[in-house]
Amino acid sequence: MRLAVLIAIFIAIMVGAVWFVRQISRTVVYESRPVGVMGTTCRIAAVGNRGALHEACVLAERELRRIEALMSTWIDDSELSKFNRSDKGGLLDGDLCKVIQFAEKMYKQSDGAFDITAKPIFDLWKQSAERGRTPGTQQIEQARSASNWDLLTLSGTDRNFASKLKNTVCVEVAGLAKGYSVDWALRETRTEHIAGALVEVGGDIACFGRQNDGSPWRVKVKNPFGEGTVMTLELPEGGAVCTSGNYARYYEIAGKRYSRIIDPRTGWPTAAAAGVTVIAPDCMTADAWATALSVLGPAGLEKINAIKEIDAMLITGDAEDRQYHYSEGFKRYIAEER
Repeated sequence: MRLAVLIAIFIAIMVGAVWFVRQISRTVVYESRPVGVMGTTCRIAAVGNRGALHEACVLAERELRRIEALMSTWIDDSELSKFNRSDKGGLLDGDLCKVIQFAEKMYKQSDGAFDITAKPIFDLWKQSAERGRTPGTQQIEQARSASNWDLLTLSGTDRNFASKLKNTVCVEVAGLAKGYSVDWALRETRTEHIAGALVEVGGDIACFGRQNDGSPWRVKVKNPFGEGTVMTLELPEGGAVCTSGNYARYYEIAGKRYSRIIDPRTGWPTAAAAGVTVIAPDCMTADAWATALSVLGPAGLEKINAIKEIDAMLITGDAEDRQYHYSEGFKRYIAEER
């Protein structure tokens, strides 16, 4: 009798153990929506073994917040804010210098349309909107001369130190920081227990693998002229998607609306495109080109066509007459159009 009881207990334990192992190893979806990341919406989704998902998402969120603490100009004690306030010779290295190195390359590739050193011009327009009058030509020229690439140097064996040649130099990496943080967050989910993951911060998205049902990750493209979306993209091999546009982003000065997208070459707002969507292998690249193409307009697609693994779409016109401009390979990602 006692033997039978022991055997029954043993069998129950083994059945329970098998059930537990199956639950742990079962492929499931885990999703978190952290609050307060870079002042915008955030989503982290992962597909894989149940026991690994929560930790992966926690680590991904930690990376997002770490990079925000380094690169935000809204945080007074961030590394970037301290650098911008520093005297001539202030020095940066680490993550921020990597971003600045990439920004220098983007500045050259975009013929100056993407320029992180133009922060004084961006600030000038914000201040002008608050005062209710447009800035003058002299003010724009002064802002441009206060900070530019001639006054920011990269040194060291690997050019891994950035320093200022003038006290007034300051940089704004908002056009890169979100993408960079998304890339690093996604890296935290790349383990043997995770079959696929997606990280989104304010519409900047990067992903790998596939969804739990085996289908590719899908991304909806917002309508730049109103509610809803204009299309859905599929990323069968993973990658990154970033969108930039004029929608809900404008200054109103003396009854006139000005785009918040400033052409750093002229110092004036530009309406070259209502919406820009870029697909690239990594989110920082997609983020930067979405900003650059918002300045360059459809003519910038020539640059995209010359670069491997990057595609883009621009929307111009208005709500009644939308025009779509595509790079050579963009249409292969379109799953649905509206």
